[in-house]
Amino acid sequence: MLGARSGIGYVLIDSYSAFRLDYVIACMFTLGILGTLSDRVLRWLLQSRLRWAEIGAKS
Repeated sequence: MLGARSGIGYVLIDSYSAFRLDYVIACMFTLGILGTLSDRVLRWLLQSRLRWAEIGAKS
């Protein structure tokens, strides 16, 4: 994220240095949603495809 010239990480760092807090909050919210979605997709894949594997932290 720090060395990029495009993408959400770039917008986040650029907005932070320009004191655009509305963009910073929007980027943080977007990263949170993407992280949650990717976690759910990976958990679903592990549960559906690897039924024999035991998942460590069930929540």
